[in-house]
Amino acid sequence: MLPSVFSTSDAPVLPPSTGGDALGDTLGRYQLLGEIGRGQMGVVYRAFDPKIDRQVAIKTIQMGAMGSSMDSAALRHRFVLEAQTAGRLSHANIATVFDVGEEGDTTFIAMEYVEGRTLESYLSTTATPRFDETLEILAQIAAGLDAAHAQGVIHRDVKPANILIRADGQVKITDFGIARFSATELTQTRTALGTPSYMSPEQLGGEELDGRTDLYALGVIAFRMLTGEKPYQADEVATLIVKIMQGKTADPIHLNPLLPQASRKILQRAIARDRAQRFATGAELVAALRKVLLDPAELRRLMELSRHHRPPTWWQRWSPWVAAVLMVIAVVASWLSFGRHDVVVMAPEALSDHPLSVSERDTLEEIARAEALVSDGKGEAALRAFDHAWSLAPNVVRLRKAAYVQLLFTSASEVASRAPATAIQHYARILELSPDYTDVYERLGELHAREEEWEAARDDYLEVLRRQPGRLQARFAYGKVLYHLGRYEEALGEMGVVMEKKPPYLADLRVWRGMCWERLGNGAKAQLNYRKALDADPQNRAARQRLRGLDG
Repeated sequence: MLPSVFSTSDAPVLPPSTGGDALGDTLGRYQLLGEIGRGQMGVVYRAFDPKIDRQVAIKTIQMGAMGSSMDSAALRHRFVLEAQTAGRLSHANIATVFDVGEEGDTTFIAMEYVEGRTLESYLSTTATPRFDETLEILAQIAAGLDAAHAQGVIHRDVKPANILIRADGQVKITDFGIARFSATELTQTRTALGTPSYMSPEQLGGEELDGRTDLYALGVIAFRMLTGEKPYQADEVATLIVKIMQGKTADPIHLNPLLPQASRKILQRAIARDRAQRFATGAELVAALRKVLLDPAELRRLMELSRHHRPPTWWQRWSPWVAAVLMVIAVVASWLSFGRHDVVVMAPEALSDHPLSVSERDTLEEIARAEALVSDGKGEAALRAFDHAWSLAPNVVRLRKAAYVQLLFTSASEVASRAPATAIQHYARILELSPDYTDVYERLGELHAREEEWEAARDDYLEVLRRQPGRLQARFAYGKVLYHLGRYEEALGEMGVVMEKKPPYLADLRVWRGMCWERLGNGAKAQLNYRKALDADPQNRAARQRLRGLDG
């Protein structure tokens, strides 16, 4: 998770519907709720799947935009096979493909609906994130790609625009099952893709592809996040393609003097022209970068270098000393993670259930003292404080526990969709170690509700609200559980509390309140709520259908 960067307030909500649905109210079994966006290949809709009671993203595909020499029927068949293959992927860092189908002349794919921002959007405002943040994002992308490659699935169009980051920092790779068409069929005209900055030389040359073309794109993303620039720059697409084919990259150290010297070879290997010279897996690339970026000796060098060089403009919002101290914390967490190669972010709740030991308190006090010295501009003293904190780190047993708790939480999140019983066991273990970890109760509520274990879900959400009454999403979810338990008046009360805060999902709230009033036999109040739902969101299909049912 990346709480310092991707807070709920920072993550933009996906665009609202623009109306004008040419497809009508439904596509297959899906109720179209509104248009999210349009691209060369078709339209993306936010939709509702009544079969499993959840929102999905529907991407419609215009086969005529492919520019392929294949006939329409063959192209549709190939698309369906590709999407079905992608649908077999199940990983926390891959946006799941749920379904693929056709209706009339429209071919579509139903995917996991992810609210958040693209990596492209993030990098447009934060050109070069801190090293620890960069590594966490890259590690999640790498994990998703490695999992897909292990199943024999290649993405072919990995780029920041196809990487979504949720408000909690979880990364999702999108467009598996579609990318083959956007990046292979359209490559025949090359310019149809726009600037091919993330395409490998073998892809541009029309050669047979394997997973290493995705890893090349991951290397380009890493280069950009660490330097603020893409490795190849050109005003014309043709010139850019020539540079990529020749393999003459910009020097990453020249672009960012704060990078360790050893990072040059790593980045050059990641985007080597000869794919045989690249890293075999994404995890291998991230591990190599982590070793040089978060090495204590390199942090000392960074601090010394920052003393003699005016920080670039992208660094000005952080003092170099503050950045170094923050990276120290990431180093400690990584060192304490029992050899695991992912950066571990410590949950604050995991540190609060027992008093700190003397050694733990000393370590944290040293880090706090270093930060205070940073504020006073006393770099040498801050460096000494850092050295002392580092020497104390092996004794910080409680931080090891926090790292273990976070690993359990991540593991539970990864297996929740395919193995809910295992996820529940992980969450139970977390609560044994860290009873104040409120997020766990909310995840348990989601799992129990998914399994229609309504009493258990009720207890989970009650515990969330006992600890944090202001969690509106949890209160809304609790109201839905009460509805399923037949406690309609109580559900109305809980949803009413949420409605007073005027959340962005006000229309959905109105629909659920209308359903409660229906169950209570008050058709007039039900109709009123459905109409107000349509006032809030004219594209709300559920409200419209409910009204039709009452009017009929």
